[in-house]
Amino acid sequence: MEPLRVVVVGAGRMGCEHAEALRLCGDRVVGVVDTDPARARAVSRRFEARPGVLAPVGPRPRARPRDREALAAVLEPYRSEGASAVVVASPTDSHMSDTLTAVDLGFHVLVEKPPWLPGEDPGQLLARVASAGSSQVAIGMSTRFNPGIRALYDVVARGLLGSILAASDRVAFTLVQGDLAEWYLDPAISGGGVVVTNGVHSLDRMAWLLGTRLDLVSSRRSGEYLKSCDDVAVLELTAGKTSVQVVQIWSPGPVPPSELVVVGTAGSFWADAAGNWRLSSLGENGEGQRPAGYQELVAQWAAFRSLVLDGRRDPALAAPADLVATMDLLREAMRP
Repeated sequence: MEPLRVVVVGAGRMGCEHAEALRLCGDRVVGVVDTDPARARAVSRRFEARPGVLAPVGPRPRARPRDREALAAVLEPYRSEGASAVVVASPTDSHMSDTLTAVDLGFHVLVEKPPWLPGEDPGQLLARVASAGSSQVAIGMSTRFNPGIRALYDVVARGLLGSILAASDRVAFTLVQGDLAEWYLDPAISGGGVVVTNGVHSLDRMAWLLGTRLDLVSSRRSGEYLKSCDDVAVLELTAGKTSVQVVQIWSPGPVPPSELVVVGTAGSFWADAAGNWRLSSLGENGEGQRPAGYQELVAQWAAFRSLVLDGRRDPALAAPADLVATMDLLREAMRP
């Protein structure tokens, strides 16, 4: 089977990680596009690709808003040379625009989360994806591919926990200066702080696991550490009769472990960020850990590759429509 020829838009950390993942799946990076010429060239050399440079627009060093015609002009030569897929790993405020541009050119697209800014109207993107014919579009909700989360999805689907009573998801990182690119801490570009960057994963996977929509009860956020954006948040939600709590933490010091716990009438399930998990139920007990060499981004790209080549969608691979309710929740949670 011929390898996919892929253009990566965004030469930052996530762009590099996606490029490495697709290369491990046997596909080829043929282009790396960025507004920083030196970075585009450096990452292109790493992956033996050809750089593409976008001129910044506006007062900030990155394009705000993205000039769709300019991006189309950069992507078109790659398409003419046989590229069929694009990974969008640009800053969040360009995700929807970059995805629309790539779809309009006939590319398949994997776009990093979140697919648009909270409060941004996704109608044009959803309509374009629905009418895109053979183009496939997926969202990079990589934590759905965590081995523990995948095991929990199967456990819930099999009814091993009975009726779900409560679920809690805590994501915590020690964050020091330089760990994230500066744009992550600018809500105008990223859409917010920890709630958007990490909370989008928690809200998405909780709705996916429980198989129902979440409703926000309360949102408490603090920005005492970072000042420019929220760095701690506690969201209380409901999913039907299930109580849900989501806790997000960025801290300069030690943090508690990231873990997800689900309790039902017939048992409980625990998973951590490392891929370890444990099931205790009336019908079955079990535990597991991350297989040697397993990487979420590689598993995600393999699922996207299968969708592109075979039309088969892994249930863990999120479509743009899957994120509408989650993005609406984020908008609610970010209200003052």
